Amino acid sequence: MQYLHPLFKDHKMGSTAISSIAKKLPHVINEEQLPTLKHEWFDYSTSEITAEWSKDENGNNVRIDHYWNKVTELKSKSGLLKYPVMMQVIKSALTISHGNADVERSLSDNKNTVTPERASLGMETINGLRLAKDQVSRVKGVHHIQISNKRVSMARKAKGMYEERVRKEKEESERKERALQEKKGK
Repeated sequence: MQYLHPLFKDHKMGSTAISSIAKKLPHVINEEQLPTLKHEWFDYSTSEITAEWSKDENGNNVRIDHYWNKVTELKSKSGLLKYPVMMQVIKSALTISHGNADVERSLSDNKNTVTPERASLGMETINGLRLAKDQVSRVKGVHHIQISNKRVSMARKAKGMYEERVRKEKEESERKERALQEKKGK
């Protein structure tokens, strides 16, 4: 993947690298398109594209997808896209996730939220806890969260809904217990 970096544009291993990437993505192009891919890469590597293409107007490096988007827009003299096969491979390669860290972290957070003692938490409660944790993370600590009247109102409403649910569950439990006692008394 390093050969997709603009600095490696004319590196002798670029053609081999792009072919290797394409072979690992068989759903993107087929075996018959590999010679076209190599030809397009050779054309790209010897083209007028310079290192300045990877810089913005302030001289800062642009994101790699922005660089390749500029290359994608190039057209041949006949008005057709200059690198159609190569662009399919590159776009697919750039969409590949670099790891599962976010997913793993999320699963770990869920495991820490839904402990054996809290196994009966409802989906809405779990989502609420996760949203609250994410907000605290986003603002870099609970001490940075602004306490507004709306937040206080929402917290009171949530507490009221919780107390109402607990009350109904208790009434239902007592009703079942009375029904059981009546059944035993007969």
